[in-house]
Amino acid sequence: MTTAAAPIRTLGFVLYAGVNGLDVVGPHEVLARLRGVEVRMIGSRRGPVATDAGGLTLHATHDWSAANVDVMVIPGGRGVDAIMEDSAFVEALGEAYDRASEVLTVCTGAVLLAQTGRVTGRQATTHWAHRVQLAGLGVEVSEERTCRDGSWWSAAGVSAGIDLALRFVGERVSNRLARQLTVAMEYDPQPPFGRGTLDALAPEARAALISALTPSARSPAST
Repeated sequence: MTTAAAPIRTLGFVLYAGVNGLDVVGPHEVLARLRGVEVRMIGSRRGPVATDAGGLTLHATHDWSAANVDVMVIPGGRGVDAIMEDSAFVEALGEAYDRASEVLTVCTGAVLLAQTGRVTGRQATTHWAHRVQLAGLGVEVSEERTCRDGSWWSAAGVSAGIDLALRFVGERVSNRLARQLTVAMEYDPQPPFGRGTLDALAPEARAALISALTPSARSPAST
């Protein structure tokens, strides 16, 4: 990865079948508002890309040949495990990472990036259910909602992508702009059912959710 440079002129979102819609749309809502930035939705091929929840389709406007961007956003989603098995995709992602100045990963996007072998020994966060998986790929796991290790910015689960994008704008561009964007979006989370953290659940419910969402421990060679 190259040294971070200003200004930010190009921004690329990586798409693949089974990507999480909010992992893309949340950060996009923030970052696409940066003045003078060209946004590229990058996939293996141009065209529609189905998200993991169904009923929502995104559109890849560019293929890997246009993946030379200043800032790259790698979202997670239920499709991560499958796309990690696509060696051509992983190789292209790694090459795009090498050319980018900075990268933002959301949720299991950190796991997907780690599969490229480019970030061994770096620190990042991811969804709580995939921390063991990320550690197994050689990444030092943070339990924070957002994490920065130099030019790698990472967010925990799904909704944390919005927080990460705002943090990125604040630290990389302007605190004032980040504050303005927060108010413009009326970003004032007030979850009706409490905090979205494991300790908010009763022990039995917590155990059931962990069992349902945590993948089996796997070695880097098997992912």
